[in-house]
Amino acid sequence: MKTCKKCNTPKPIESFTIDVRYKDGRYPWCFECRKAWREARKDRQKELHANWREQNRDHVRTESLANYHEHRDEELIKRRAKLKDRWHNDPVYRARKNREKLEHYHSDPENNRKRKLWSLAHVHRRRAQIKGTNTSFTPAEWRALCERYDNRCLRCREQKPLSPDHVVPISRGGTNDIANIQPLCAACNSWKATKTIDYRLEWDA
Repeated sequence: MKTCKKCNTPKPIESFTIDVRYKDGRYPWCFECRKAWREARKDRQKELHANWREQNRDHVRTESLANYHEHRDEELIKRRAKLKDRWHNDPVYRARKNREKLEHYHSDPENNRKRKLWSLAHVHRRRAQIKGTNTSFTPAEWRALCERYDNRCLRCREQKPLSPDHVVPISRGGTNDIANIQPLCAACNSWKATKTIDYRLEWDA
């Protein structure tokens, strides 16, 4: 049992909120007292806001508000309100609009290819900056390098989606310029990890 310090009524310990700030681990007020205090506080805040609005009514820019209501486009406001209401209350309409946005975003394969290339270049450029090197390669240089090797992985010799691999890893002092890059597939790139292996020598031999 625990006595509420608000109503001075002994109640079971489960009637008090858990609060580690107190020695017994419970808030000194019971659930009912805290709820009543919150409701009274809300009513008091509403009363204070109403009094403030009443006292400051003269400070409202009535001329600006009148000018806005006089010149606003009623039809446009109604149309926007209707679309907003439909967006929030019609999940089918919202899903269709989201799907159209995604389809429009992913409909351009050239845009997707550029986005992936720039993403890869950004990752490696960031790693190079962390290690103190200021070199980088461009998407055009990367495409030229892949075309030079017939868009094949230099380790497994298969035509797969390629990723840039550093012959000398950046963690071991390698640079991020195109002279230190070789095209490998994701599996071969992961297998190579931080080893220093130049597959270009085997290909050119």
